[in-house]
Amino acid sequence: MTEKNETAKTGAEGQRLLLLDRAVLELSGVEDVVSFDEAGAVLRTGLGMLAIDGEDLRVVKLDLAGGCLQLEGKIGGLFYSDAGGAKKTAKRFFR
Repeated sequence: MTEKNETAKTGAEGQRLLLLDRAVLELSGVEDVVSFDEAGAVLRTGLGMLAIDGEDLRVVKLDLAGGCLQLEGKIGGLFYSDAGGAKKTAKRFFR
């Protein structure tokens, strides 16, 4: 299926997620960074809220106009939720 067909099917701008050796994470489709620290991040994306759990995380590249984010560190997990669950997800990671 082509990217255009996939975009039309989901109704979203689409998203690309590339995780390399649990050390580098590249994302497209990022609309906003809700919260970030060295232990995790909560992002608003075209496909819903995305919580990232990790250690020693740092932002290498952030381009909200282009929707791109690159993180480095030890990535422990990636968790999607609908927009309504964002605060609960953020509280769980940032206690």
